[in-house]
Amino acid sequence: MHHTSARRVIEWLLEGTGFDRRGLTLTAASCLGDASIEAVRLRDLALQLSAALTSENPPASTSTVHGASLPGNEPQFCQQFCAVIIAQPAQIGFKLACLGALVRLWPHVGADERTRLRSRLLDSFAAIQAPADSQVSTDTLKEWQRNQPTCHGEIVELQPADLRNILDLTNPAEVYAAISDRLLQGNDLSKLFRVVSTLAIRLRLNHRDHLGWLHHTVLGAIAGEELAKHIPAEHMATMLVQLVHELWWCRHHAGLELLTTQGTDPGFGLTSAVVSGDQILARRAARAASKQSEIFWNESWDIMEHLLNKETPGWPEALTMLVAIAWRTGNNVIAPDDAGLLGMVFAEPACRDEKNLLV
Repeated sequence: MHHTSARRVIEWLLEGTGFDRRGLTLTAASCLGDASIEAVRLRDLALQLSAALTSENPPASTSTVHGASLPGNEPQFCQQFCAVIIAQPAQIGFKLACLGALVRLWPHVGADERTRLRSRLLDSFAAIQAPADSQVSTDTLKEWQRNQPTCHGEIVELQPADLRNILDLTNPAEVYAAISDRLLQGNDLSKLFRVVSTLAIRLRLNHRDHLGWLHHTVLGAIAGEELAKHIPAEHMATMLVQLVHELWWCRHHAGLELLTTQGTDPGFGLTSAVVSGDQILARRAARAASKQSEIFWNESWDIMEHLLNKETPGWPEALTMLVAIAWRTGNNVIAPDDAGLLGMVFAEPACRDEKNLLV
C-alpha cells in the first residue's frame, strides 16, 4: 500500500464517521499501484471520488473493546474484533472485508489515531443490520454441533467441489452438518477461505446480484484468506462457518437472478462486451482475455478508469472487486473464473444506466 495514499485515507476517515462502504472503497483506492503515470492517475482519481462518497453516521457503540488496550500489531488488532464479529455476525462478509481493509491501513496509522479509527469500525459494526435468517449465532452453532457424531479420521484437504452441492440444501442445519467435520479437522484456514471464495465467485458467475449481498460475501471470503494469518484458528473456523451460512442464504434468499443469455457473439473483446451490458458476454470475453494475463490486466485498469471518469453507477463495487481479485491473484496468472467475475462486475454498471456506457 502506498504510504502517502494511506495517510490521505486515514485523514479522510477520521474527518468522517464510521467505517463503511466509503472506508472500504477508500482503502481499495489506496491499494492501487504507482508503476506508471497512468497508474498514479488512476489511483488519484479513485481516491478523490472515494473521498466524496457519503458515509453513514452510526451511533457510538457500547462495545467493551472501546476500553481495551490499543493493539500493537495486526494480529492483536484482528483478535480484538473476533469476538465482536462472531457475536454480531450480521453481514459477516462485509465486516470481514472492512476488517481486512483496516488491517492493511493499520501500519500507517499513527499512535494518536488508533483509538479513534478503531472506534469508527466498532460503531459501524454495531449499526449493521441484516435479516435474521442470513446470520447464525454461536448458540445455534453449538446446538447444531451437539447433534453431530464424533468423527476422528484422516484430514482430507477441502476442495471447491466438496462444497458445491451444499448450496442446494434447503436446511441450514444440513449445511452445517455437511461441512463441520471438514472445516474443523485442522485444515489450513487460509486455504479453506480460498475454497469458499472460489465457491462464492462461481455462484456469482451465474447470477445478477441486484442487492449486493453476494458481492460482500465474495469480498469477505477473499479478505478471510489474509485474515486467517492473523487470527487464532478456533475463531477463524467459527467465522468461516458463519460466512458459509451467509453464502447459502445468498443462494436462496438474497434475490439473486439467474442470468440468461442476451448476446452470443464469441468475437467480442472485453471492452466491447462490457459496453454491451451483457454480463454473460462480458464473462465469456474476460475468460478469453485472461489467457494473456498482462493484456487482460491492462485492459481491466483502462475500463476501471473509464468507469471512474464517467462516475458510472456501481463504480465503487467495481473498484473494490478489482482490487480484491488483483490481491487474490498476486503474481500468478489470473484464474478464468476470477477474470469472468470482473467482466461481469464491469458490465453491471452499463446495465444500470445506458447513458454511462464507456463509448
